[in-house]
Amino acid sequence: MTQMMPQEQESVSLLASMAAVDHGIALRVLRKHNGNMERAAEALITGDRGESPQPPKTTSIDPSATVIDLTGDDNDEEMNRALQMSLDESASQPQFGPSTRPPDPNWSMVPASGSHLSTPRQSTQEDENLKEAIKASLAEPDNESIPNTDDMVRDEDGRPVALRPDDPSLAYAALVLHALFHVPQVRQRLSRLMLPTSEQDLKEDSAEVFMFKLLELFTNMDLAKISAIFGNDIYDSLRTPRATQPDLPVEISRAFIDPVTRIIEQCLEIQEAQESPPRQSLFMFSSARIEISPLRSSAPHRFERGTVVTVEVGHDPKLPNELVARLASILHTVDGDVIKHEGIDKPSEVVIFQLKTYSTFSTSNLSMANEGFVYPRLIYMDRFLLENFHVTNEKNKKQREIISLIADLEKKKEEITKSDNTDTIANLKTAINYYENVARDGNMPERRTTLDTVTQQLKTTLAALEAKLERIDIEVNDLRQKLDNLFECPELQNHPYELRAVLVHTGLSGRKHIYSYVQDTQCRWWKTVDYTVSQVSEEEVLGDTKGVALGAGPYMLIYSRSLTPEQLKEPCPWPEAYVAAVNHHNETFLATLKDGYSVVQDSNAEASDTVPALPPRPREREVVSLEQKANEDVSMMDMTSS
Repeated sequence: MTQMMPQEQESVSLLASMAAVDHGIALRVLRKHNGNMERAAEALITGDRGESPQPPKTTSIDPSATVIDLTGDDNDEEMNRALQMSLDESASQPQFGPSTRPPDPNWSMVPASGSHLSTPRQSTQEDENLKEAIKASLAEPDNESIPNTDDMVRDEDGRPVALRPDDPSLAYAALVLHALFHVPQVRQRLSRLMLPTSEQDLKEDSAEVFMFKLLELFTNMDLAKISAIFGNDIYDSLRTPRATQPDLPVEISRAFIDPVTRIIEQCLEIQEAQESPPRQSLFMFSSARIEISPLRSSAPHRFERGTVVTVEVGHDPKLPNELVARLASILHTVDGDVIKHEGIDKPSEVVIFQLKTYSTFSTSNLSMANEGFVYPRLIYMDRFLLENFHVTNEKNKKQREIISLIADLEKKKEEITKSDNTDTIANLKTAINYYENVARDGNMPERRTTLDTVTQQLKTTLAALEAKLERIDIEVNDLRQKLDNLFECPELQNHPYELRAVLVHTGLSGRKHIYSYVQDTQCRWWKTVDYTVSQVSEEEVLGDTKGVALGAGPYMLIYSRSLTPEQLKEPCPWPEAYVAAVNHHNETFLATLKDGYSVVQDSNAEASDTVPALPPRPREREVVSLEQKANEDVSMMDMTSS
């Protein structure tokens, strides 16, 4: 480096202070721009260090130094090098995506991997977030006591009836049935099913037993005056699997709801087969894939049927943390010239989403733990229908273009505001403040003139940079608004679906650590924890993050087609025999309370003689498992009106 000239010293000091670089770099940049302070300052701010382009170095690379042989004999030195490379890579490029590790059977918390293992864990805000999550989950202890008789009367405010099996390991199944009942289409269509006569024998390979008890249960949930229904009858008849400690609610609930919805669907198909026009499927939808490539036509293929849509939930920064956006990113992919689009061919009235969390607890994702997975109150399913493929494909193409433009603008903004990991705008403001308020000591007119000139140059540079940043922000905001409204068009808003129920897990075990939100016919939301039902706001339903820090949270969402207020309040024509029995039960229950007797019994006690029995059921030969029923052919042809 050539020695600094006296006339350059002050300019170099100013540039070095302004850009937070050493005097050698400031001198190189100043001379590169022939002593022009303003150009030199702008160059330093944009990252110019005055270095001449260097030819690429040619280095001889030993393949054995970088390639790890996994097929040869054990080699401690090679293994150590592999481990070190892995640690170095993980330390420099931390990953926050979902873990592919299976759920821990002991529900233990898995510590962070990689470089975190070599250093003691420090107490941070992330630790506090975890403590708060556990504290919130423990706020409601598992109290197995039965409520007092006086608290068992169902209020006139429309509070839903709670389902409480005697066996806590069946609580997950009760929440599933409770949620299905509060889907208006499920309730209304099941109430019209015909029952077999009491003289008929039920076939051991059929689903009549299940449907008989389900209608009996739903009639009570709709009309009963009691606030909670106890017992294991319907679950025992299905041989419903008991949840054990390693069972995740999301997995065992899916294993329960799949056969239940298939059985209901098959029964409806048989009894509604003669209706014209044919009814839309309640749960069962069909989907297919379309591929567009230079070598393949765009005709749909690979048709499949299903009742539940699985959505992988995790803190993967590459995927949106919102239901509709994540579905779109998963179902519509672009790989070079090939576009793959999976969509619904024939939609169902009800859509069930299983939120499957793969990310295990670690310090790497605690910073995002309290965000939760976002799901809307209303979804338009049009963009996922195959009939709208061409419209959706064009919208997706436009979406990719806008996202690319936003990324370019953000990169440009980063180049302007960052230099050597420092904030150039802040550095400029610091330099201006220094030359205006600090460096003016003494009575030296020439120095003051120089400082005024430099200060003005810095202010001009700062104003120019801020103007550029403002223009970029305006452009980015405009693009983001276009992105948000891209799919809001009439042709993609003909199939609205509304949220009807949400199942949540706090991350700990126990019947009070899984609960549900359901909507009633007046669009009010209710939270059910064990046998306690309370009204909540829609904001709480959509923003519940309890359990997210423990890899839990909402695990099942149920949507159904939007209905008018009149359709929501449409009464359900339950079987007359069930209605009469429930009314009789209500009279007996209220009379018992008036006389001061308790109606809550031990789970093993026989039914009270004061409570009339329901109409005799068809004789049951044998009750087979629910899964077996779903896999066998379901015959409801013998069902007739009672």
